[in-house]
Amino acid sequence: MSLMRDNNIITMPKSKTLDIISKEKMIMRLLLLCLLLIPASGCLDGETSEVVVKFENGAAIKADIAKSPEERARGLMFREGLEENTGMLLIFEEERHHAFWMKNVKFPLDIIWLDRDLKVVHISSNTPPCPAEPCVVYAPLKPAKYVLEVKANFTLKNNISIGDLFILHLPRDDGDLTLEANING
Repeated sequence: MSLMRDNNIITMPKSKTLDIISKEKMIMRLLLLCLLLIPASGCLDGETSEVVVKFENGAAIKADIAKSPEERARGLMFREGLEENTGMLLIFEEERHHAFWMKNVKFPLDIIWLDRDLKVVHISSNTPPCPAEPCVVYAPLKPAKYVLEVKANFTLKNNISIGDLFILHLPRDDGDLTLEANING
């Protein structure tokens, strides 16, 4: 495409201008179509991904999933509270000593760290909110791939302890994926 320059203004031949306008109209129509189809797909319905976490003793939690770094960083900050048997499951790419603090969390939590084999490796029970900085940092003694944040005293009420195993039912586009620990060892 050749451009003509007149007094520091770049102009295009008329035929090329019409081609660009036609392409812009086509792109706008496609964008409009996409915007109309998104609500039908369920992407903007305000629902977050959820998972059911079941422990080998029968206790269960319905948890929001936090997979992205932004979701994990926000965690349960700024929420007013949690209903019984609900929480948040933070999923990490790698097993590490993932540390947490309670800044901007308004209520106490139990924080449960789980390894890649779906075994509880550390618990911070009745972890208090941080009233002012510097905040206490809570970290597991062993590496973890998953962290489950639940209402305070859930682990006590449900007899959850280090070494317990759990089952995850993760939603996927092509159906649910069930990750299950080998409970028989």
